[in-house]
Formats: sequence, structure tokens, C-alpha cells
Amino acid sequence: MSSSFTRDFPVADAADLDAFDALFAQSSAIGATANGGLQRLAASAEDGAMRDVFSTWLRAHGFTVQVDAVGNQFGLMTFDPAAPYVLCGSHLDTQPKAGRFDGVYGVLAGAVAIASVARQLEARGEAPVFKPG
Repeated sequence: MSSSFTRDFPVADAADLDAFDALFAQSSAIGATANGGLQRLAASAEDGAMRDVFSTWLRAHGFTVQVDAVGNQFGLMTFDPAAPYVLCGSHLDTQPKAGRFDGVYGVLAGAVAIASVARQLEARGEAPVFKPG
């Protein structure tokens, strides 16, 4: 007997891809250099601007935003308060003279994917179920 848990699992659609493209384009403009690179160093004004953009996006898509004592920013999506969090991410700042994919791509992709699952489950009147151990 075989079955696939992904049969009815939400998958990205055109709206999700458009949301990612728009957010990635916005992030690519923050700290852009004249030669097509990106410089958004940790604790810089550009890093702060990116954090503001991202936290605004997270809140608009149902996440709770928290920042820890050393400045790590978390977008939390709670489906079941008894369930542990699943973490994904990277960093929003860049190395000096880095490209636009440095760090931020993974952060944005993870957030858009989680927002997509939440949106689609809500539209179907469903929620994930946590099954401990």
C-alpha cells in the first residue's frame, strides 16, 4: 500500500511567485551598488531598511515578528501552539560588495513558502495537525 502525503498539500502558484519576485526586487534595491552588486552590511542603515521592509511584509502576511537580544529577527507563524517551530532562514545583510542573492534569497523564499501554505490552508478551512512523537 502506498500513499502520498503531498497529494493535497499546497504548492506555490503564480501569486506566490509574483510575491517573491516583488519582495526580492525590493530587497535588491536596498544597498544596490553602481556596478550591479549589493552592499548591505550588518548594522548599517541599509541593513535596518531591509529589516524594516521584511518585518512589514511578514506582519502583512500573518507572521508575528520578534527580535532577540543580539538582533536576530524572527518571523513566527503559529498553526498549533503545542507544536514546535520549524526554522528556516539565512541572513538579510551581505558581505562587502556581494551580489543580490547573498543570504536574503533563502530568507525570502522560506517566508513566501510558509505564507503560501498558510494562505492556501486557510482558504480550504484547514490547519496543519501536530502529531507528537
